[in-house]
Amino acid sequence: MKKSMNDRSMKKRTVWLILGGIAVIVCVLWWAYIQFWSNASEKEDVSAKREADWSFQKPKVPETKLTDQEECALCGSRKESMTGMFSGKDAIGIISVNDWYIMDLKIKSGNEKGNMPEDTEGKNTTRTTVGKNGRVLERSSESLRGISEIVVDYGEDRVLSMEKASQILCQSCLEKLSEAMEVKCEEGKEPEPVDLVLIDFETMELYCVQEQYTKKSIRDYTLWMAHTEDTLEINAVYTPVRTEAGKNAGIKENAVPSSATDDSAASLK
Repeated sequence: MKKSMNDRSMKKRTVWLILGGIAVIVCVLWWAYIQFWSNASEKEDVSAKREADWSFQKPKVPETKLTDQEECALCGSRKESMTGMFSGKDAIGIISVNDWYIMDLKIKSGNEKGNMPEDTEGKNTTRTTVGKNGRVLERSSESLRGISEIVVDYGEDRVLSMEKASQILCQSCLEKLSEAMEVKCEEGKEPEPVDLVLIDFETMELYCVQEQYTKKSIRDYTLWMAHTEDTLEINAVYTPVRTEAGKNAGIKENAVPSSATDDSAASLK
């Protein structure tokens, strides 16, 4: 009899121990669940706050130091500027602003009638060092195929200096440059865009190449951009509408595709 009672007592204790263990496990799991979602919520709040602290901003426009607009390196006839060499040409270029160096991407080559000179066959590679701060521009183009690749190694002097620009650009061009230099920036701090900008020589419009852009469509040209901390790589292709079907569908030869991302284009006309 006593043995039977002891057995029942042992069974009860075992059951209560099991139930107690289950209760402890449930409590631990519930606590872990609450902690997990609490931390996740805090991280989301911090992330949202950080995101809210950033916005797209343009550099402030200083007053030009020029007294004669003809001395403007972009819309004028400044001697050391190369703009006059390219103005009106059906081509796309890139400007290294701080050192004011202009390079034609040479996506395609030819005269006004579209005839290609013989020397455009094959790949042509040009490597240029700009200024004294290690900036290097390397261009590889195949003009007969209508493709070009340019890699820019920023070097040390990569942040746009509007103060330097004010010494060679008129007030209007300074404003247009600022429009094409919009970059993501933390609230309360000055924007620091890279001092590079695309230029359409035919229209003399500027186009932003900051890190928020990975693709641009400029008239008959499509450009893809890849950014790293130290470099900018641009792959450009000549992509005109070539078929009569396309033209009959209402697509103009120089139309920009609907996927164009050149809202930051700044007209210099």
